[in-house]
Amino acid sequence: MYDKTLVDTPEKALVIINELLSINKQQEIEIEHYKYDELTSLLLRKDHNAMLKDSIRELTLHGIPFMYANLDMNGLKKINTNEGYVVGDSYIKSIAVELIHGFRDSHIYRIGGDEFAIIRKGDCVDDFDITLAKINNVEYGSVCVNSDTDLRDIDSIVTYVDSMIIKKKAQRKNRHSD
Repeated sequence: MYDKTLVDTPEKALVIINELLSINKQQEIEIEHYKYDELTSLLLRKDHNAMLKDSIRELTLHGIPFMYANLDMNGLKKINTNEGYVVGDSYIKSIAVELIHGFRDSHIYRIGGDEFAIIRKGDCVDDFDITLAKINNVEYGSVCVNSDTDLRDIDSIVTYVDSMIIKKKAQRKNRHSD
């Protein structure tokens, strides 16, 4: 039960309801704030995993394909060591801005210090890789996940594109060591 003396008039009840609504709204704002990376304003890894699961579910139930890419920045550790973290942060922000401008119709995530992911639902088209290739100082792996692929869970999708990144980084390292 509740104390009837606290809400003995409709006006007091309205005040209490408004206070509760205000508290609830503030909590929603705080929760929404934690959905985005503080440095880049991109979505966070936890939301990435949820969206990837949702994309797999939509493919399985409705046949809706999606594009998926992971990107890994080149040289961030060296920049942070030689030029400082402020410059490194600027480098991270610049990549985020390129992703935002290049993939307006996609969900973009910062999934690690120098790692990003992109999920775009719908048709798998070539412009996705063309846009990725234009971004400087990153290695990337991408895949069209559709009914023709065997990739049906987060681990297999991420492992597949990560293996592409590892190969590209090894090739780049070999070119620069010659």
